[in-house]
Amino acid sequence: MSFFDYKVVPAPRRSKKTKGVRDPADLFALTLTEAINEQARAGWEYVRSESIETEVPGGFLRRAREQTVVVLVFRRHRESLGPRLETSHSSRAAAAEYPEAPAASRETEPRNFADRMREVTPGRREPVLAPRAPGADSQSPLRPSPRIEAPERT
Repeated sequence: MSFFDYKVVPAPRRSKKTKGVRDPADLFALTLTEAINEQARAGWEYVRSESIETEVPGGFLRRAREQTVVVLVFRRHRESLGPRLETSHSSRAAAAEYPEAPAASRETEPRNFADRMREVTPGRREPVLAPRAPGADSQSPLRPSPRIEAPERT
């Protein structure tokens, strides 16, 4: 039995400018051909195009309106109905470009957020927030406001 994955992409609205082609119909046909070939290079087979009425939300104090959207439908053959467990090309490229950092030992890891921030941004100084005394006045009984002190000099 044959199984397929389907993919729907919006059809191009404007034709691309191409040197030597002047007729609008030819320009649009060339643009559509490029869009279909781009998906075919990724392994998708063109099935058909569809015009679908959709409701577009209106702006402030305007009603929603209906708009016709043209989409291109593609399909790709699949061996079984089970879940497809594959990595996309972009995720493989990202994994090759950014390899995983080696796991650090507990002794070398920063212990709190302030230490990690100093490690990442060594030249930047932030004001130190000093905790208030429990009996001191604050603006709100639910959340006391922090006191800001001058930055530490190192």
